[in-house]
Amino acid sequence: SLINTKNYDFLEQEVIKKSRDEWDIETMLVCVRNSVRHKHNALICEKLGVPYITNEKNEVFISDQVGEGVPIICNTHCLARNGIYNKAEFTTKSSSMRNYKGEDPALYFTILDIEGKEWTVKYKNIKKFFSYAYCRTLHSVQGKTLNKIKYCEEDIKLVNNERAYTFISRQKEDVDMTGKTDYELIEIKPKKKKFKS
Repeated sequence: SLINTKNYDFLEQEVIKKSRDEWDIETMLVCVRNSVRHKHNALICEKLGVPYITNEKNEVFISDQVGEGVPIICNTHCLARNGIYNKAEFTTKSSSMRNYKGEDPALYFTILDIEGKEWTVKYKNIKKFFSYAYCRTLHSVQGKTLNKIKYCEEDIKLVNNERAYTFISRQKEDVDMTGKTDYELIEIKPKKKKFKS
């Protein structure tokens, strides 16, 4: 089975088989390492003309000039007291200078969660606690169902049983999860109860 095999070439081939050949705006690009995530988010931002900031480690940060409709994700629990949780997904809507409660003027972003609710967040918190969400780690997409998904080729040698299962089981479209594949997914079936008469 996919979970129990020790054949890592098989696991790599299954991931490659289920991965999209090309990335498009509707495809979630996934990887294992954060360095690969930063690299691909920068490449996609360049391709789409989305501004970004990098540091000396080539980590990618959200620019204050990002614009509207850009997918971002929260990377911390630090904002939980405000109702924004780790792995929460948003899109950018607008930004503006504001002066709240006598504070010095600061740049604020208006972002939309996946249900369309508006949130107002200081840019310094956007830059510190959020990242672009074109490419995400496999860990950050656990529990999600994705329509289209592509695995980053640089991380293919890091595929193990759990990562292969997580990657393949995230997909919604074009994936046969009914047992007609050439591997088995673990399925828990309820035991039938026997009743005495």
